[in-house]
Amino acid sequence: MTVDYAILYIPGRNPGFALEDRRFNVATSRSLSTTLIISDMPLNEFHTVSPTVLQFIDNCDKFDGKTDVWRTNLQESESSDPIVQPISEEKTASTVSSTIGLKVVGKIDISQFERKKKELSMTKKNYYIIDTNVFVDCPDIISKIDRKYPIILSAKVPDELDKMKIKLTEERRQNAEKALRNLNNETQHEILYEFADTPLLPDDFDKRSPDNMILSVALKYKEQNPIMLTSDNGLQLKSKLLGITTISLKKFLKNNLR
Repeated sequence: MTVDYAILYIPGRNPGFALEDRRFNVATSRSLSTTLIISDMPLNEFHTVSPTVLQFIDNCDKFDGKTDVWRTNLQESESSDPIVQPISEEKTASTVSSTIGLKVVGKIDISQFERKKKELSMTKKNYYIIDTNVFVDCPDIISKIDRKYPIILSAKVPDELDKMKIKLTEERRQNAEKALRNLNNETQHEILYEFADTPLLPDDFDKRSPDNMILSVALKYKEQNPIMLTSDNGLQLKSKLLGITTISLKKFLKNNLR
């Protein structure tokens, strides 16, 4: 197809694919007005550039990334070489603004290209419930959760974090303190603080166990896919027994790299 303006980006890694003669010709012949070529380094410094592509590049106007546009006069001079002249700074601004434009005609939902996360449900709200050990291992965990998913925090979690400050090693104690500070200052995410509802637990479960108290909070939201984020194998297994989705911290971080 043809377009009014085309933007061609050539990365520094493996540029030979884009700079192959026929492919480069297609990429630079789609525009009715202007083709803007952006590259990680000057194209004439790539080893894979053919003489044909180099000739095309030499006849292009150049922008140095600051103020000057170097325009090539294609009329031959006495030496038969193209005449390259700098355009004044004042003219540069008007030239760039008048010849390079951006028209937004729509947007692409990039979420459709993301790897599907197995713990999420497409038809339910999806609440993240974070276990105490996750905060100790990763005190910034909340910042790594997408803001569109609410976070449920059992009241037992800050209680445990506060007690851990005198039991843990220095590094993990500092993590616990940082996690409490982050929770206290958090304003970007929707956080729901909940008290345990131990009658929801099966009779086989110890109602006084901190893990089970956190688990009872998850049971309050069972119809909306609560996701238990924990590295505790015991809590993971009990969550699965009760039909609650669970994911470890290691797997969560791997699936949500930023």
